[in-house]
Amino acid sequence: MSGRASPVSSQWGLEDSVAPRPPSPTRPLSKPATALTSVERALKTSLSPPEIRDVHLYAFSRRVLYSDGAIRIDCPQPILAIGSILKETDHFSKLLTSGFSEMNSDAPHAIRQYTHESEYDYETDSDLDEFEEADSIPSPVAGSSSSSSSRSKGKGKDDGEMGEEDKAHVQSKGVGDTKAHQILIPSIAHRTLKACVFYLYTGKTNFLPLTSEGALQRALALLTTSESAAPACSPKSTFRLAESYGMTELQDLAYDGIVSRLKPENIVEEAFSSFFARLVADSTLPYDRLREHAVSYLSQHYSTPAIQNLLPHIIERVVLGDMPHAGGVLRSLLGLRVAVSGPLPSFAAVAPSAHAIRSTPVPARAGPPSPAATHSDAGRNVPGGTPPSANISALSPSRQLEAVSTNPSEAGVSLGLFNAFKAFQGKEAVYKESTEPFVVIAEQTRVSKKSAMMRKNKKFKGRSDEESRTQGQGLDCRR
Repeated sequence: MSGRASPVSSQWGLEDSVAPRPPSPTRPLSKPATALTSVERALKTSLSPPEIRDVHLYAFSRRVLYSDGAIRIDCPQPILAIGSILKETDHFSKLLTSGFSEMNSDAPHAIRQYTHESEYDYETDSDLDEFEEADSIPSPVAGSSSSSSSRSKGKGKDDGEMGEEDKAHVQSKGVGDTKAHQILIPSIAHRTLKACVFYLYTGKTNFLPLTSEGALQRALALLTTSESAAPACSPKSTFRLAESYGMTELQDLAYDGIVSRLKPENIVEEAFSSFFARLVADSTLPYDRLREHAVSYLSQHYSTPAIQNLLPHIIERVVLGDMPHAGGVLRSLLGLRVAVSGPLPSFAAVAPSAHAIRSTPVPARAGPPSPAATHSDAGRNVPGGTPPSANISALSPSRQLEAVSTNPSEAGVSLGLFNAFKAFQGKEAVYKESTEPFVVIAEQTRVSKKSAMMRKNKKFKGRSDEESRTQGQGLDCRR
């Protein structure tokens, strides 16, 4: 019998190998759990009985012009939102955790039905639908329904006191065993707010064309918005919301949505609109960035036919007082740092005609040049040593103004724009050298067609007197 071990037969008739089998490698029972996103957590919560959409945001959806000239912002519409996702944003987190007013859900008129245009703070919001009413503005009626019908005649408060969020109109509404917060956002359009909430869910936006691109194009975009697309809204309205709520990423998207639609055909209307004017008034970094982009674009394309055709009409409206908000944009376009002491006079008292603006220069009376402004400029025909546009910022303020008025081509500023700015101010400025910031001591003056004609007649009379003296001297010579 050999020394080899004979195979052992199992009870099943199979031969078991003498050598043991190698152990199988260890395999994990399951992959490690990954953290859920806020949206995924919300979807998980939706599997349980409690109501997931626990925040009901309300926002006004239309602007109504009544026959008596009054304007109301009304028709609040709801947005059913998921509070756990809203709380991912600082603004909504503070809003949802900062002491709500608990009110009876059956109380009438719990949600304010309208506000006045002066309280809305954005009179050109294109995300509000426009309506006209044949009747005069309705009076509040005690006991009327608070329904959000198309007429929206429900009772509202007229005291004019409104915060960013109308805390007096926040309530908790019973939904089964849970409560839903109802919050009125009185200064944001329903379309804008809805798009903002969707952005918080998905990070996606869908911006409409600007109104300056044409009402037909905007209406077509609204009608053709696909069901698979994000809710459409105005990029300017979104920019305003994002800046107010501190949502920098959404603000950057809205910024790109605005500047990408600027073109020579609409830059004049946009740059001088009240939207960009409010940017000047707010004077914050995001607003300055957008305003300077518009002014820079206008300057770069200044010579295009579209701008040349539209700009004189806009400047005439600014000077005549039809666009009192646009003075800051005009100053930015001129590149002058002008601070006016005291309030501007009434436009009605100083408004010149378009002819006077275009044909009558208003020279600045500059004082003696300061040491900082005195320098040599060999080889250049620049009155008073005024440097080219690249060095204008290094001059004293009064020398800057002199550079613009005497050398508009060197300064890169149209003399017509300079004269329009002076006419807009409605004053003849006297500039004084000072170590203080640029100070303009303004004297009241009237720039009108009459004064322009008087100066023209005076100039003609002086020329006639000179010709008479010359003729007289010629007669004496012949004698």
